Amino acid sequence: MTGGTWPASGRGAARPAQASQVTVWDAPTRLYHWVQLALVCGAYYTQWLMGPSVDPTMRWHRWCGYGVLVLLVFRLLWGFAGSPTARFASFIPSPRAVLRYAGQLVSGRAPRFLGHNPVGALMVSALLLLLAAQAFSGLFTADSNGIFGGPFGHFDMMEESPAWKARLQRWHHMGANALLALIAIHVLVNLFYQFVRRDRLVTAMVTGVKPAGDYADHSHVAAQIPARVVTIRAILCLVTALIVVFGGLLLGGGKL
Repeated sequence: MTGGTWPASGRGAARPAQASQVTVWDAPTRLYHWVQLALVCGAYYTQWLMGPSVDPTMRWHRWCGYGVLVLLVFRLLWGFAGSPTARFASFIPSPRAVLRYAGQLVSGRAPRFLGHNPVGALMVSALLLLLAAQAFSGLFTADSNGIFGGPFGHFDMMEESPAWKARLQRWHHMGANALLALIAIHVLVNLFYQFVRRDRLVTAMVTGVKPAGDYADHSHVAAQIPARVVTIRAILCLVTALIVVFGGLLLGGGKL
């Protein structure tokens, strides 16, 4: 928690003042969220609004995809090295927890969560998986002329048009719409929580804090990592993600 002071010990010493706010999301998690959103918007814009046959446009689209991959690897690592609310162990729910929370939500008795509630955690997991599938399939996608595309779009594996490559290309084009639909649902639900349930989900992803209160998961995520340690871990995770993505592309013979 933030705030609160402890007076000198002794007879009559007062109890610590209650903090008015509690930390939710660390800076790397928040930065990841908004940069990932910008890259997804950039990838969609360059592909669908400016046309798939313009070389400069496809170059931007490709680099948006590289950025998405780097951030996904970073988020995977951060799910183990980050602050408590960012760790997978703190928010990947069991099916029973999801069903129980959904029933409580319908009945109006749903508890508040400091981090992800079970249904929200399920949505975030689905978004990450779908985004990963979209970014991976883009590595093997090329235009109809075979000129512009992902770094492995020119790979034919001794066939002129291998079936696996065609399936990845179809997924990449159809998956974009599925991803946008899921993002739209995610945004609408977060706005519902922000303005109807008065749970400041959107605000917390900007400021990193929520008002202090009785949260169902507070006992599991209350301990925070010092800011200096968070920064060092985030830099190491980002460097590792860059090496994994670009090293893997180069070792695999991809064309950047």
